Amino acid sequence: MSCLVLFAVLVPMWWIALAVTDPRIKESRRKAEERGNELLRSWLTPDQERQWRSCRAFEVIGCDSGTRYRITNSATMNVQQLDPTGRSVTRWCFMPRGDLVTGDVLLAQKIALETMESEALAVANASHCELFLASTRHRSKREWRRLWAPAPARTPEAQPYCTFPLKSGHVNTKMPI
Repeated sequence: MSCLVLFAVLVPMWWIALAVTDPRIKESRRKAEERGNELLRSWLTPDQERQWRSCRAFEVIGCDSGTRYRITNSATMNVQQLDPTGRSVTRWCFMPRGDLVTGDVLLAQKIALETMESEALAVANASHCELFLASTRHRSKREWRRLWAPAPARTPEAQPYCTFPLKSGHVNTKMPI
């Protein structure tokens, strides 16, 4: 019995190790990532394509609320809900089931927000941006109030920014990079 258990544990571990080190599997995954990125770019508007080329992120407008979201090229918490000034106020995490390449996941998030925003956010995990960056150590009430308070405006000298022109023309959205 113990040999059977040992076999059941070692075979999956061996298969995972093979998948990570086998050059054929790596090459196959790289090609799949390229195809996923090509598909994503074919669905982007010209403005979103410019944003993607410059910052590896793009903005979409939610169909139900009209809220702006920025989708970044990241694995988790990559959908940022933006306030009217372009500041990230909430990070969302939702994705389709399955082992999909990044481009496919980003495209699914784009389509979900543009066509069924409320349903997508209903199943998403959310994180308030100030708390997302906070550690989990014990905090006093004063520290928690400070974390929940609106963040002070950042100066351009404090952090590099990627600027997205809005369709309205005269206002810019600044995204930290």
